[in-house]
Amino acid sequence: MKILEGLSAFSGIAMGPVHFKRKLQFSYLKKSEEGIEEEKRRGKEAFLKSIAKEEEYYQKALLEMQNEDAKIFSVHALMLSDEILQNSVFSLVQKGHTMEYAVKKAFSKQERLFRRMEDPYFRERAEDMQDILNLMLSILSGKDVATKEEPCVLLAEDLGPSDTIRFPKDKLLGFITENGSLQSHTAILAASLGIPALVQCKGLKGIEDGEYCIIDGEKSVAYFSPTEEVLAHYRELMEKKKEERQELEKLRDEDCVSLDGKRMKLYGNMSSPIDAKKLLESGAEGIGLYRTEFLFLEEGKLPSEETQFQSYREILEEMKGREVIIRTCDLGADKVLSYHAGIKEENPALGLRGIRFCLMEKEMFCTQIRALLRASAFGKLSVMLPMISSLEEVRESKALFHKCRTELEKQGIPMAERIPLGVMIETPAAVFIAEDLAKEVDFFSIGTNDLSQYLLAIDRQNAMVHSFYHKKHPAILRAIKEVVEKGKQAGISVGVCGEFAADPDFTAFFLYLGVDKLSMNGPSILPIKKKILSCDSRKELDRIP
Repeated sequence: MKILEGLSAFSGIAMGPVHFKRKLQFSYLKKSEEGIEEEKRRGKEAFLKSIAKEEEYYQKALLEMQNEDAKIFSVHALMLSDEILQNSVFSLVQKGHTMEYAVKKAFSKQERLFRRMEDPYFRERAEDMQDILNLMLSILSGKDVATKEEPCVLLAEDLGPSDTIRFPKDKLLGFITENGSLQSHTAILAASLGIPALVQCKGLKGIEDGEYCIIDGEKSVAYFSPTEEVLAHYRELMEKKKEERQELEKLRDEDCVSLDGKRMKLYGNMSSPIDAKKLLESGAEGIGLYRTEFLFLEEGKLPSEETQFQSYREILEEMKGREVIIRTCDLGADKVLSYHAGIKEENPALGLRGIRFCLMEKEMFCTQIRALLRASAFGKLSVMLPMISSLEEVRESKALFHKCRTELEKQGIPMAERIPLGVMIETPAAVFIAEDLAKEVDFFSIGTNDLSQYLLAIDRQNAMVHSFYHKKHPAILRAIKEVVEKGKQAGISVGVCGEFAADPDFTAFFLYLGVDKLSMNGPSILPIKKKILSCDSRKELDRIP
């Protein structure tokens, strides 16, 4: 028996024979023998087929996961449609090169540029370039990646998002890669699909195709050719897991109250109106975070007031009177270059993003505010502001809301009489001025992802510093405690919408502090509810810093 360790992308268990995904090898000429016009014809056809294939993956992904995670395939289609990228390819074809050579040359150049960039958003695009390069070359060559007809655990040096979605869900038991990171799109897709997966698992060389494998996502280990004793243990464990899932479904309509009498609201995070129905099916009591920036990004242009209004209205009507917290767009210079060419920042994470960007682009911000105000007539709307670091940002935003409301009232447009306004606590500055912020707003929502990153000065997407990132770092826990206390003292609601909300290790901590609501992805809602129903937070004082 061989045991290997890695980083777990999803804490489930998978058992089955392994199948090695070998890299497709493409051979092609540098100079064309068919002529420039024929190469151009082949190229245009390959681009169209590749875009259609990515859109096919997107539609398939929408059926299997939350829209936010499926969007990567929509992004791929946009990248393939990019005129600059296509022009760089066809300029090489014009010089007499084959389409294969031109695609490889142009795509690889862009991939190298992305890998050298400091910003993690752009570094992720390098992985995307490799994925769409492989798709283009496979279409041009007529080769395709064969999928196994029998269920298997997929092994590879690395995988792209399309490798994950291409496999039928009932055939892909799990996957293990030697490279990759927990922040890669492939790892994120695995978690969204509920597929046990390990990345950065070294030592796969020597594993035979067809060899039996067990992935234990909770322990972050894989067993190859396991002993009968280990097999029996995991078969029993998987049967228990199946029974646990059936029991979780029975909790859907249970009131979420802990053993020590503390009520917790469990909300869902979403990025598109499509997600609302799925979250309701998962047991969500409301929406704790609607990321409106995805509406801006997928449009390819700044969405109109009417487009935004219809999107927000659709969600509010779908939720049928349940609270929907919509975050104003958390855009940054790294994500809006198509709208504002020429904006370049050395460190976008510390630059013009979130509320700063909105206040710099008041026309865009007011368009969104008007859409939100109009939509408020169709449900229980709350609004929150991202990346707040000063009182002035809140006050200026409130003044814009007042201005837009006054304008709409003059036009006789119906709106909710009162819309709760909150702020996300995700900067150290917001933690230190929480007492003052609480006097200006109706609620806090703690964004633990960015807050922990800024507190520890660690890029969570950088694999080189992964070992230095500790979720239970005293600074993080004390910051959360400080924010909850200041919010409670002011009599306002406090929620958590970062990944900590879905981590059962933090549930008792949040209950004890008096957090009012937790917002998370759909699959985590019922497991967290189970944890709350069986929890007495008074016995968890050792978790409080």
